[in-house]
Amino acid sequence: MALKLKKGDRVEFISGRGLKYGVVFKGGAKNIKVILDGGRVQVRGDVSAFDKSDHPLPKDSDNVMDRWAVVGYKELADPWGDGPAFSAAITLNGKKVIVVNNNGTGGPNMYHAKSKHLVDMLKKDAEKWHKLFSKHEAVEPEDLWVEWFVLNRPYGVLAKEYLK
Repeated sequence: MALKLKKGDRVEFISGRGLKYGVVFKGGAKNIKVILDGGRVQVRGDVSAFDKSDHPLPKDSDNVMDRWAVVGYKELADPWGDGPAFSAAITLNGKKVIVVNNNGTGGPNMYHAKSKHLVDMLKKDAEKWHKLFSKHEAVEPEDLWVEWFVLNRPYGVLAKEYLK
């Protein structure tokens, strides 16, 4: 049976410079697109050139944001073209505690929770995360964290690289 790889699969392949690791961005049974660890290089090729891999993604040093995660991310129609419209949930220690969304009109993300304390805790932890990995000031580090977590982290982009 022919190998079929889907988006999000972890793969490895041999290139002229040795073994490379990446994540499938566009899957299929024939040609696929892979984003190499670090997110800077994309490769395409016949699915037969890749093998599934259990090699772990690069990981940032332990930090306060490790207890937070974004789940159920869904991009929505972007009515104004000013940025991605989306909705998602944010978990704390595996429990959904915050709903985050952006209507795509160019403004910041909106965070909704049963308790304002949870949103404040997320923002405070995101500030610590940002200061750990960047020397620059950030207006909304929680928005940066959500974007990194959903769009960059799955491709092995470390927080320090993302925040440069």
